[in-house]
Amino acid sequence: MENLKKYFEKLRVKNAVPHCIILQGEDVTKVDEICNYLCRLILCTENNKSSYPCGKCKSCKKMRTFIHPDLSILKPEGKSYSVPVEKIREMKKDAYVIPTEGDTKVYVISSADNMTIQSQNAALKVLEEPPQGVFFILTCENSENLLETIRSRAQIFNIKAESEKSPEIFSSLAEDIIYCVLDNDKKKLILLTAEFCKDRELLGNTIQCLERKIGQLIRSYYSEGEESLKSSVNSQYVLLKLYDIVDYISENI
Repeated sequence: MENLKKYFEKLRVKNAVPHCIILQGEDVTKVDEICNYLCRLILCTENNKSSYPCGKCKSCKKMRTFIHPDLSILKPEGKSYSVPVEKIREMKKDAYVIPTEGDTKVYVISSADNMTIQSQNAALKVLEEPPQGVFFILTCENSENLLETIRSRAQIFNIKAESEKSPEIFSSLAEDIIYCVLDNDKKKLILLTAEFCKDRELLGNTIQCLERKIGQLIRSYYSEGEESLKSSVNSQYVLLKLYDIVDYISENI
């Protein structure tokens, strides 16, 4: 799960964490672990953008016991084991209240796939147009039990027992490798590919992403009106270099 955490950290640094996230998986412990980490990540008030969560700020300290005024966890209740529609309506109203300590608020809806249709419909509007700085995390075993209108408003991450990696991780790593080649940063490239020896899934999926992205770069290079790569004198060399990287990784790792 460390790779997924690093992916979310990267999004946090870029201020690009999705406002609605669905964490899906049969292993409730792993799902909760990622959910808790995301909460700490979003609520951290550290100004040093290279380190989230910092673990030292007032917010991070409160999150150690999950007693934080800007964190609300909606848990299932009753025989139906679902979050009551009344709780969802209260959440909608509270979402428009200014955060107490930082610039962000987080609402966690546990076992979201058990919500009634009424509860899900009640949440639609605020999930579609959340107030500034408000984030929603829905945990579930099977997101297919959620309305399509809910799923379309969120980014879904599958937390699997065998492999916790989402496609976004492989894509992000492939992009980092490409930038290392562009910058001729050999040291960072070695660090990025160090895990390939231990993790064959990471290796295979990253190579596939690299090949797709290289294909996109080639199409961009030859497309009419595309200036991004044409502006570089060494653009063809870069593409050849990328292919060499892929071949080397495939044959030697």
